[in-house]
Parts: sequence; structure tokens; C-alpha cells
Amino acid sequence: MSAFSTPGSSSTSMTRLQTRQSSRVSITPTPITPTPSFSSRPTLRDISAARRIAELEKELAVMKAERDAANVHAVISGQEVAIWKHRFNKKAEKKDTTKRFPTDARILTSREGKKEAVADAAKKAAKKKAEAERKKKKQDTEREDILRHAVQESESTAFSGSLTSKNKRDLIDIAFSLDIETDGASLNVLHVRLNAHFDANPSLKENPRYIGLFSWKCKRDDPPKENAEPGPSSTHPRLSSPSTPTPGPSHRSPSPILHYPQPFTYQFPVPVQPRPVPRPVPHPIPHLSHDPATYFTDI
Repeated sequence: MSAFSTPGSSSTSMTRLQTRQSSRVSITPTPITPTPSFSSRPTLRDISAARRIAELEKELAVMKAERDAANVHAVISGQEVAIWKHRFNKKAEKKDTTKRFPTDARILTSREGKKEAVADAAKKAAKKKAEAERKKKKQDTEREDILRHAVQESESTAFSGSLTSKNKRDLIDIAFSLDIETDGASLNVLHVRLNAHFDANPSLKENPRYIGLFSWKCKRDDPPKENAEPGPSSTHPRLSSPSTPTPGPSHRSPSPILHYPQPFTYQFPVPVQPRPVPRPVPHPIPHLSHDPATYFTDI
């Protein structure tokens, strides 16, 4: 406004100013929200963003699981490394305590070195020779067993004697004839296997080839045969009755009668007639006449 305004113009300007102020006061500004308002229906952009967030969360969970598994494997590996380290160190310390170790290096210029070299060479040669002899002996034994088994099978050799009296070689022969495994078996194991096989097949005990292994047992188990009438050697000799006549010299037995000591056995007493008790012989009584008149004359 200029300083030289008219009264009408000033009133008009005042009216305009008041109208502007009233319009400004009546208009209230909308509040500012921190997040933009969404409509009731999600848009394509919102759906893709939510899907991407879900995928990232899933990947994060998988990575956490892998991290935990790696930590567990690391801990277990560390424990195993500590165990093997302890074993290796302990083994190394035990080896370090020994002062001698085998080697082919020698100080040939010294007298002791030459002696040790000769002694070690002799020991190695003796060890190799003993090993070769052991292998040769084993091969010869196997060859002899094969030949012996072949002869036994071709001739059907019969076995005799008890199993308990057999040595390991004989038991192996019997087991070979019965197709029983014998590799690495001891003497007791062979006994058990053979007895179990014979118990499972009782007909083999009657086989002519194996009956000799059990015939001694049958003989021992058979009771001794006794005569129907006891002879003179019986524990209860027969009492001869007085009515039987005694044989004379012409009726002697062809074989002598042997008297064996009899064991003590209780025998019931034979009833006999009681023997009369001996009485004293009475003195002779003088003869007295029946006449009373002669009594005093005789006295």
C-alpha cells in the first residue's frame, strides 16, 4: 500500500486482508504419516517384495544351519587331532627311551663297528635260515598229510583206540575222513567236534571203519558172565549134607580145587541140635537088702 491511499481503497484492502487470514485459519493441514498409506488390495510390487523377503529369510536359516554344522565338525575334528597328537607324542617318547635301533650304517674303520656288523649279519642269516627251515618243514608235513589221507581213503583204513588217547595228527586223520574242518583247531577243539559229530550220527559208531573207536567202551561196559551154578570159588560155599557120601579116590575131580580167601559176609547160623551138657559120674551106691534085720549087720 502506498502512503497516499484514499479511504475507499483502504477499506477494500482491509477487507481482502481479513478474508485471506480467515481462509488461512480455516484450512487445516493433513498430518504427515511416517509410512505411506496402502490400499486394501496389494500391488504387484508389494507381492514381489514380500516373496523376496521370504526367500532371503529361508536362505539365512539354511546358512545358519550350515554354520552350526561346520562348527560341530570343527570341534569333533579338533578332539580327534588332540587324541592322535597325544598318542603320537607318547609313542615317540617311548621310542626315544631306547638307545639302540637297527641300521645298516657302520663305522668300518673302528674295531667295534666291524664286530657289530659281523654279529648282525650272522643273526640275520640264522634268522632267515630258521624261517626257511620252518616253511620247508610245514610244506613237508602238509605233503605227508595229503599222501597219508589219500592212502587211507583208498584203502578205507579202520581206526582203533579211544579218541582221548589220540594225538592231534590222528584226530586230524579221523576228521579228514569225516569231512570235518580242522584248520587252526587245537586238540580240545578236535575232541569236541568229533564227539559231537559221532553223537549226531550214531550209525557211524557201527561202521566197520570207526567201530574200533568205541569197541573198547562196549567191552568195558559189558557185565561179566557168571555160571548158573556157583563153583568152589563162590563167596558162599555149598555145605555138604551128612547123608551125601564122600567121593573116594577114584572120583576125584580132574582140576584141583582152589581155595580163595573169602570176604567177610554175615551168614545166618544153621539150626543144629543142642549138645547134651556133660554131668558128673555118680559114685556107686552099695547094695542093700530088703530085709530090715540085716541093715545093722551090714553096717
